[in-house]
Amino acid sequence: MQRDKAPAGEASKPWYRHLTLWLVLMPAMGGVVAGLGIAVTGFSNPPQLVVDDRIDVGRATHQLHERERRAGELGLAARVHFDEAERLQVILSSSEGNDLPDQLAVTLYHPTMEDRDETYDLIRAGDGRYVAERSGDEPGRRYVHVEPERDGEWRLIGERQAEDAVLELRPRRPVFAERE
Repeated sequence: MQRDKAPAGEASKPWYRHLTLWLVLMPAMGGVVAGLGIAVTGFSNPPQLVVDDRIDVGRATHQLHERERRAGELGLAARVHFDEAERLQVILSSSEGNDLPDQLAVTLYHPTMEDRDETYDLIRAGDGRYVAERSGDEPGRRYVHVEPERDGEWRLIGERQAEDAVLELRPRRPVFAERE
């Protein structure tokens, strides 16, 4: 009886020199490397809350609608100007003739990265105009919140695309309006 013998060159090779072994092991080794990469990325970038002042989401949503409703009752509207001179200007008006605050707080929220949020304190420059210096214009979309600095009685909200130089803000109607 004759045994099948491997060619003389094949038998003398050590195990790690066989090509078929590496072809079988490569997908498994690639999966381990990819899994480690995903684990490192996940642990080094934990999820963030974009707005971290929400203790109870339901309560915060209700408060947000209340503040927007209050801005509607006061007849408030704002035009936010983003210019190349790194200035932020807000023109606030009230159709009801209400007194306007002396200072405004404008927050530009990044949709996903909390460390890119920017907050500016604007000082009244007369005639409903508020101005502040900006640190620069980062590209991308931002959620814009305009509110009085001291009491936060009302809030105007909008969304700015990177190419928008002027943003009009008016109180939005709540998604679920109260039934009368």
